[in-house]
Amino acid sequence: MDHLPKLDHDAHVAGSTYHHSNGFFDTPLPPTGTEHRSSAKKGFFKKDDDSDGHSADHSLEAMGYQAELIRSRSTLQVAFMSFVLASIPYGLATTFYYPLVGGGPANVIWGWVLTFAIFWTFAGVIAIVVCVLAIAKEGRRSAKYVFTDFEPSSGWPDGWSFCVGLLQAAYATSSTGMIISMCEEVQYPSTQVPKAMVGTIILNFFAGLLILVPLLFVLPDLEGLVALASGQPVPTIIASAVGSPGGAFGLLIPLLVLAIFCGIGCTTATSRCAWAFARDGAIPGSQWWSKVNKRLDVPLNAMMLSMIVQILLGCLYFGSAAAFNAFSGVGVICLTVSYAVPISTSLFNGRTHIKEGKFDMGMLGLVCNIVAIGWSLLAVPLFCMPSYLPVEAATMNYASVVFVAFFAIAAGWYFAWGRKHYAGPPMQ
Repeated sequence: MDHLPKLDHDAHVAGSTYHHSNGFFDTPLPPTGTEHRSSAKKGFFKKDDDSDGHSADHSLEAMGYQAELIRSRSTLQVAFMSFVLASIPYGLATTFYYPLVGGGPANVIWGWVLTFAIFWTFAGVIAIVVCVLAIAKEGRRSAKYVFTDFEPSSGWPDGWSFCVGLLQAAYATSSTGMIISMCEEVQYPSTQVPKAMVGTIILNFFAGLLILVPLLFVLPDLEGLVALASGQPVPTIIASAVGSPGGAFGLLIPLLVLAIFCGIGCTTATSRCAWAFARDGAIPGSQWWSKVNKRLDVPLNAMMLSMIVQILLGCLYFGSAAAFNAFSGVGVICLTVSYAVPISTSLFNGRTHIKEGKFDMGMLGLVCNIVAIGWSLLAVPLFCMPSYLPVEAATMNYASVVFVAFFAIAAGWYFAWGRKHYAGPPMQ
């Protein structure tokens, strides 16, 4: 977070866009006038006024961009987008296998702690929590078991096995930075976007604990869960707790709906990235993908592109779970690298640009930068390693292969075409 530049002026941040949109996650709200640039911010935030008197749109125009759409998102709207992108209950439920093989209950809880739509999220979680704890047909585990039992069954050494369990938390929180692609939709992105990101991290932390702890209290035999061919233990855990497959399916419906919401949020965020890169001529067919639908006020073509790519990736699961997991893993790897690169650049430049921004954490920011880079150096190889030993063709982690392939394609495209035609966003 601390590495974010002053987006009101430095609106050239990679992937940032500007638009006013409608639809499920793009409902326009007129500016309320309740936020004033003259209002002073205490703590990490500086004043909301522009020192040179230019608005964010004027800054874009000064760099050669035309503000085609209207800024209308509030801090709460951006925070809600980040919350839905993370879809914590769904993300944790679908990756529950990793901490189970990595170390069992203790790995689930402390892995999440270490890695520090709304109706469906809270209603679904509350329904699951109440039902599994109230019924608990197979009995309840002790608090000591839930918070301290460590039973690694991944085949890796204990320390690395615990790290394998961190994949669940890393996956569920990796999308937080995706809302940066929406920063040019808000009036004061240099303060509103950081607030939304920090706020949703805190909210998601407690939402994660809310669903993880009850599931662990009704956890059945670990060996049976680890041996599941589907690699999805949560449906089995819920079915065991409520004693009815039908009841378990009913409790899974909120998670499935939340997955749809998450997909819509991903389409919204990724389409802005695609549109922004197309605006600068960085991808094939840029003229088509950079078009904005004047009636809907959204980059409709880029949204359709993002949706089609998601559908195709989803279809992979029907053919090969290993291939699907590889693409899912490489998505998190790419997000992690995209966070680490600007942090590293800022750190190696002495954090000089931080002083120009409105979100300055001082020396604490330096510590956060170092921790973030350290985590990135651990997370990238972690996402490339198989989660279970011995390794077979069906259980091998091919994320590294996909990552290298994407890198080779991107590098080839740059040297074949981009080097002569793509200058990047204006830097001044």
